[in-house]
Amino acid sequence: MDVTIRQLKAFLEIASVRNFRIASTNLGMSQPSLSAMLKNLESSLGTPLFTRTTRQVSLTTEGARFIPIADGLVRNFELVIGNARRDVKDRGNRVSIAISVTSIIPLIFPRLLKELSQTHPQIKVRLVSGLSRDMLERVALGDAHLGIISSLPDPELFVSRKLLADRLVVIGPRSDPAMQDKSAMNWALLREQRFVSWNSGGGMRDVINMTPQLAELMEHSYYEASNWEALKGMIYAGLGFAIVPWIIAHQERGGDLTYREIARLPGEAVSGREVFMIERRDTIRSSVTNAVVDLIDRHLDERTADTGGT
Repeated sequence: MDVTIRQLKAFLEIASVRNFRIASTNLGMSQPSLSAMLKNLESSLGTPLFTRTTRQVSLTTEGARFIPIADGLVRNFELVIGNARRDVKDRGNRVSIAISVTSIIPLIFPRLLKELSQTHPQIKVRLVSGLSRDMLERVALGDAHLGIISSLPDPELFVSRKLLADRLVVIGPRSDPAMQDKSAMNWALLREQRFVSWNSGGGMRDVINMTPQLAELMEHSYYEASNWEALKGMIYAGLGFAIVPWIIAHQERGGDLTYREIARLPGEAVSGREVFMIERRDTIRSSVTNAVVDLIDRHLDERTADTGGT
């Protein structure tokens, strides 16, 4: 089967506009050439993708199913080609880091990049953030040299090492009486508080749910959000406390919010998540990437030591 990117792009354009004349114009080719290209694609796949009449063009069932496949293939191709072009342009002095644990960015990267600009001014750094699966894909495709995520990837494809254990803490208004005591909150005290929570099914909620007692607290919450800024707004509105990673909490403690540790619950390990740095197993790290990794390790050690992280 010989399927080309041009054929896939042609198919997607026809599927988008449902008109061969408009699609051929948009693609800058003749209508007969477009028809021949689609015919070759359908022959390679062994199934028709469109039904055509004098009045309309419509997708077959298989054509509709093929749209996300073709779109994914084209996007991945363009991602890899774009990466290759950047590599040619910036070869030897660029490091791209894919980060799903976005709270680590303000923790270390502003100071890290400032130091890097002074010690290695030729190095370019690109930070990309998103969901863990998307960041894993970027590293797998070679679009990112490093990844910082909170789940262990496939050891056959990636090399990983733990950067830190990011424990869970309770955060709330500094003025609240329950936040005046700096000792760890025990289970009885936790049950007396109101909480706003991370969305069910989200990665942070999954981390919290690993501790059954904390999962129970979240089940009684009336208000949920998918990101920290929304949760913070709820806290300021007096809707309750929140359970968050230490990385987030310590960055807020200089303002109107503060946090308390969670006492180790009976029979439970310390609640929290682990943060990992990952790389593709089949790549050789460049000296430029080594320099950035060394700075990440040092700045992370300094920041966690300054703020009591682990």
